[in-house]
Amino acid sequence: MVLSLALTSSLVIALALFFALGVLTGYSNVTWLSAVQLLVPSEMQGRYFGVDQLASFAAIPVGQVIGALVIQSSSVQSDFLVAAGGMCLASLGFLASSDLRALGYARRPR
Repeated sequence: MVLSLALTSSLVIALALFFALGVLTGYSNVTWLSAVQLLVPSEMQGRYFGVDQLASFAAIPVGQVIGALVIQSSSVQSDFLVAAGGMCLASLGFLASSDLRALGYARRPR
């Protein structure tokens, strides 16, 4: 979807893509956090979310600086192309993980 943003020149299509990207990102975040709450033991969730937030607070400014440098050196379109490539590589990395592919959920007896 980010690749489509880089390739379109229509404002209407770009706005629709941004909306769809926001909805899909929100849905995937809720799905991921629900999976974490189901799979990570209750006594470890505080540590897990603490490390997760630490990584987010470190990664977000770095991503913003890299994005700004890409935009300054070339264009917004190339920034979207780099972002799309990074998202594809990250997705392939997740798919290559045997632990993630074997992820499952067994209901706890009540």
